Amino acid sequence: MNIETLKFENLSLEQQGSKPVFDAVNFEFPMNGTFQVRASNGAGKSLLLKLLAGIQEPTGGRYLVNGLDVSQMSFEEYAPYRLRTGYAFDSGGLISNRTIRQNLMLPFFFHRDRSADEAEARVTRYCKLFELSAVSELRPAFASNGQRKACLLARAIIHEPQLLLLDDPTGGLDGKHKTVLIELIKSLQAGGLLRHLYFASEDESFTRYFDFSAVDISRRGLQIVEAAA
Repeated sequence: MNIETLKFENLSLEQQGSKPVFDAVNFEFPMNGTFQVRASNGAGKSLLLKLLAGIQEPTGGRYLVNGLDVSQMSFEEYAPYRLRTGYAFDSGGLISNRTIRQNLMLPFFFHRDRSADEAEARVTRYCKLFELSAVSELRPAFASNGQRKACLLARAIIHEPQLLLLDDPTGGLDGKHKTVLIELIKSLQAGGLLRHLYFASEDESFTRYFDFSAVDISRRGLQIVEAAA
């Protein structure tokens, strides 16, 4: 099953005690490319990515994946789309009572789309890529901020998703690990595995490696505002 379309229909999102973040938005997201989510601070970049990942429910309207209303799908019905989606929080998001290695195993534990040996080999590879081997048996609280961030990114990509959603992906990463992230994304894109990349970042040391269009969040809703060379 492929992810072909993502669409908001009359979608609203309100948070208690504040103005609506999104108010009756209608928007069909561009696909098959790389897209930067742009907005002023606090305007909803992280919430938009969470909506696209299916972990934030709208308070009104519908979020459609391949024309299907996510809110009306059971856990089992949405599972194939979840399998093909990778999402990395800007911070947090790791399970505190699991080790770094166990956190990386979670996608394989939930989806069971690989044999145990294949899953272990993939986790070992990603630990080496992101230099997490030395802390792989530690819980997140005993790892550094940079190591926790690397684990978040590795977990989002480890099952080679079609749709990848990255919130401030390079925050807390050193230059070496930014390079690892960029090369990994480029490799998955070149191999046709990663088809749709959405990211919220203005870090030029990351963005300059990609040709992307921008999806802008404004009072008018969402719109594609430019193509960046």
